[in-house]
Amino acid sequence: MLVCMYIKKVTRHNKDYDKTYEYLHLVENVRTPEEPRQRLILNLGKLDVSPDLYKELANCIDGIHWQTRVIKLALMKEN
Repeated sequence: MLVCMYIKKVTRHNKDYDKTYEYLHLVENVRTPEEPRQRLILNLGKLDVSPDLYKELANCIDGIHWQTRVIKLALMKEN
């Protein structure tokens, strides 16, 4: 199964204080019966990263995630 993960900039506006906040999320595309959706994988918060580096950041996080899963599976097999 091909999983497409990417960094998405999310903008929220607080009407009470008339202030806008921007956050970065790592999301993956998920196909549902109704329509494609984005599933939140990781909230990166107010990370100061150039949009040019979003793809590289998503790939690095994905690599760390899969390495962690492989290590956990290896440890489970030892026990």
